[in-house]
Amino acid sequence: MTKIRTDGYTPEQVIELYKVVDYIMALPAELEKRVQEFVRRIEEQSEWSLTSLERLALEEGYADGYGKGLQHGQQQGLQQGLQQGLQQGLQQGERKAQVRLTMRVLKSRFGDAALPLEEKLAQVPSLEALDELHFVALEATSLEEFTRALEAALANAPEATETE
Repeated sequence: MTKIRTDGYTPEQVIELYKVVDYIMALPAELEKRVQEFVRRIEEQSEWSLTSLERLALEEGYADGYGKGLQHGQQQGLQQGLQQGLQQGLQQGERKAQVRLTMRVLKSRFGDAALPLEEKLAQVPSLEALDELHFVALEATSLEEFTRALEAALANAPEATETE
C-alpha cells in the first residue's frame, strides 16, 4: 500500500486497478479460503485493522504469489519428469541396441543355436555388462563360453534392478 502511495497513484487509480485485477482473477474455492486465512492472520498480527483496500491487496498478492508458485512448481516438475523420461528412454534404447548387436554377432558366429540366449541377454541390467558381453561374443571360442559369461553377468547383477 505504501508503495502505491509513494509511486503517486491516486486513490481512484488504485480502486480502478483493483477492479481490473479483481475482474481478471477468479480463485477456486479452496484458494479463496487460503487467501482469507492469510489476510486474517495479517490482521491479527497488526496493531490496527486493515482497510478493505489493504485486505484486498493482501488477498490478491497472496493469490498471485500462490498461483505463480504453483505454476512454477508444475513447470519445474514437468521439466524434471520429461528429462528423467528422456534419459530412461535413451538408456533403454541403448540397452536394446546393445542386445541386438550382440545377438547379431552370436548368430553370425554360432548360427540359430544362439537364439535362445536373447531373452537372458535382455535381462542384463547394466549397459556396461552388456558392452562387456558384446566383446565376449566377438572373442568366445564357443557358444558355451559366451553362455557362462552371460550367466556370470546375471548372477553379479544387483537385485531388483528393472529398467523396462
